[in-house]
Amino acid sequence: MAAPPTLPDRRVPSATNHGCVLDKDLTHPHRPMPDPATGYLTVDPEIQLKTKGFDLNIEFYYSSRSIFSGVYGANRSASFNASATTFSAYTEVVRGDGSQIVYAPAGSSGGVTYFTPYTTTPNAASLTFSGSSYTETFPDGTK
Repeated sequence: MAAPPTLPDRRVPSATNHGCVLDKDLTHPHRPMPDPATGYLTVDPEIQLKTKGFDLNIEFYYSSRSIFSGVYGANRSASFNASATTFSAYTEVVRGDGSQIVYAPAGSSGGVTYFTPYTTTPNAASLTFSGSSYTETFPDGTK
């Protein structure tokens, strides 16, 4: 498994950006540049919904490294298109931008399983699973 991309000028992951923290200069919707370290190209057009209580950024991605073909087209995804997969020893969260975060189980209480970021993918967020759904909590407290 690859670690999330490390790009300069990363934003802080939160529920507002669905945990996606790509460099805005490299992923510009009209003039994207390949990542200088990997050569991957990601295009990021976005929609910003401003509200009184909670701003929401919806970002759409095209990535040359993606092999996913879904409802948004070949090699395309959206920031809210995240998934979590549980394996025997860890849970992998794949965010809409294609970045991967690995969580290790840390314990359970009252039917809720708690996870912490695995040492190979440092991340300040935490993950819980309660029966049927995962909840990722970001450093600013948003979920």
